[in-house]
Amino acid sequence: MTRWGAGATVGRFLLEKELGEGSWGCVWAAHDPATGETAAVKLLREELAGRARQRMRFLREAAIGSRVLHPGLVAVLDVGIEGEDVFIAFERLQGAGLNALLRGDERMPVRIFLDLMRQCADAMRALHAASVVHRDLKPSNLFVHCPDDNDDCVLKILDFGVSKVLAEADGIHTQTGSFLGTPRYVSPEHVLSAATVDARTDIWSLGVILFEGLSGTFPHQGADTVELLRNITREPPASLDVLCPALPAILRGLVRDCLKPRVSRTIDAAEIHERLTDVIDGELVPAGERLSPPNRGLPQSVSPTQADEAFLPETASYVTARWTTTRRR
Repeated sequence: MTRWGAGATVGRFLLEKELGEGSWGCVWAAHDPATGETAAVKLLREELAGRARQRMRFLREAAIGSRVLHPGLVAVLDVGIEGEDVFIAFERLQGAGLNALLRGDERMPVRIFLDLMRQCADAMRALHAASVVHRDLKPSNLFVHCPDDNDDCVLKILDFGVSKVLAEADGIHTQTGSFLGTPRYVSPEHVLSAATVDARTDIWSLGVILFEGLSGTFPHQGADTVELLRNITREPPASLDVLCPALPAILRGLVRDCLKPRVSRTIDAAEIHERLTDVIDGELVPAGERLSPPNRGLPQSVSPTQADEAFLPETASYVTARWTTTRRR
């Protein structure tokens, strides 16, 4: 991204350093010289900024951020179009993506993981109450934010670029043959038609994340993406009862309910939050128990993606050092 550099001004923010770059654009650390407020400024690549569909999809992140205010959703500070620049300024986060933590050598305590998933469920509850479906929940879109002035680590849901507002025409339609979402985490109904999904697709994705964290593997496998998607739509998910029989029955049952077929997937985000609270507050998981190590033998073509994180982690080790100070919610 050549036309942006340190010292350039975008909106009210002065760019400091580039944090990362992807197919859609780049993210810069920035601050407001007038107030000192820090931000992460996301800039759309020039060739995409000239395309109405891509520009609308990019700016949808800001629209969702303005529509739903919740501590578990990354806050939008500013948004605009200035000449050729299309940008969104988000609150600056410090910590690491959940994907980095799940694949790190140091295993996260199960109770901390469940607390993060409880926070995710609470943020999802707010989204769904506002008729917003994320459609791309995955570990790389969940950021564990650990501010210096607070002992708590807070989970933040990122990237609403493919989100859907139910019963609202936003001018963005799924093109024939296109695929929205990330294969490992999409629901069976999403594979068949991303345009017609509802909140239940996010419930499935959260179930996959819970399954991954608790077992170190995934509910469906495939030698390549095509086989994986075929198996998601045709085969029942693997069972935590078999893979992790020592886990509390209430926890295994929760994941099972998240991964039911659409017609019988009646659990919602509020119930997930409630049942995770029962597990955590009931101390049903031993304090010292840690997550299973990830299965590093999965086919690389369909392994969880590390790409397109809106906020790159400072270091995963920074977050692991804070686990012991994270208080229950």
